[in-house]
Amino acid sequence: MNRLTDPPNMPPPSAGKLPTIIQLEVDGMTCCGSVLGVKKALNVLYGVHDVEVRMSTGHVVVKGDGENVTQEKLERALRAVGFSVGQKHTEAS
Repeated sequence: MNRLTDPPNMPPPSAGKLPTIIQLEVDGMTCCGSVLGVKKALNVLYGVHDVEVRMSTGHVVVKGDGENVTQEKLERALRAVGFSVGQKHTEAS
């Protein structure tokens, strides 16, 4: 479809889906390079929309599509690049 011919008030395709927010505690982040490595490892995953990393506390907050972003996928991606994951919390918002 052509965006110029779409009805003006049509919601985006993902408007009905609730985003998922997953909070992880990541060990091993010691520098800005670590922060970039965490962001890069998570941003390439399908469904991830935003990654916020707080190096000082070790907290990582990931926002994405609920059905596509899971804690297991995030943990696997982080372990693959050398980080360990502690406690976690997930919520739909």
